[in-house]
Parts: sequence; structure tokens; C-alpha cells
Amino acid sequence: MTVLIGAELLLAVADAIEANPDNYNQEDWIASDEVLQDAPQTKRFDALIEGSCGTTACVAGWCVAINAKNKSIRNRIKNLGDSDSVGDMAAKLLWPLLEQNEADELFQANWRPLSSKSVSSALRKIAKGKRVSEV
Repeated sequence: MTVLIGAELLLAVADAIEANPDNYNQEDWIASDEVLQDAPQTKRFDALIEGSCGTTACVAGWCVAINAKNKSIRNRIKNLGDSDSVGDMAAKLLWPLLEQNEADELFQANWRPLSSKSVSSALRKIAKGKRVSEV
């Protein structure tokens, strides 16, 4: 499977959040209901993509989840916490669209769009070149 990066990835995240608003929560990289809480990370990301009830993720979590079927990304997910975090992985996938400081701002638990009506519309504006602090 091809890895989505940069603007293409951010547009895919916007579409996913718009289609599955109940699966978006900016306060957690990825969170699952009790059934999946102790499951391997790969299963939790799969559940998110499948729209499993009770599984949510922030923007960074969605960036990784959308690419979770790629073998290389999947192997990195299995080792999360060793040298990478979800935020680190997502920032690398969004570069060069976003520099590290902008990715860090976008991935903050308290990030909310300033002028956009929704997270999805803010992400689309960022994908088109707006700065994170401007949306």
C-alpha cells in the first residue's frame, strides 16, 4: 500500500474526520473502548479505520491510522514507545507541508480551529498552505 504524505494525507484525514466525527478526539493519540484497550497498537489503528465504535484519535492518530496498512508503517506502529511516538510518526508523514513546530502545534490536545467552522475545514486550509496558527 502506498503511504500518503503531506497535503494528500491531511486531506484524507479531513475526509475521515468529516465522515466519522464520533471517531475524532484531539485529546488522545488513539483511544479504544475496553475491549481493545489492551490490544496491540496495530489492532487499535485497524479498528479506527474500520469505524469501530469507541475508537477515537486526534489529527496525529488519524495520520498514522490512514497509513497503517503499509508494511513499513505497521512495523513502526508495533514498536511505538521505543523510539517513536504517534506524534513523531505523523510529523514525519506531514513534512515538508508542516515544519516540526507547526506539527507540534496541530497535535496539541487543546488545539482547536480559530476561524474555521470545523476541524475538517481547518485541515483542508492547512493542506492548501495556510499556517496552523491561521486557521
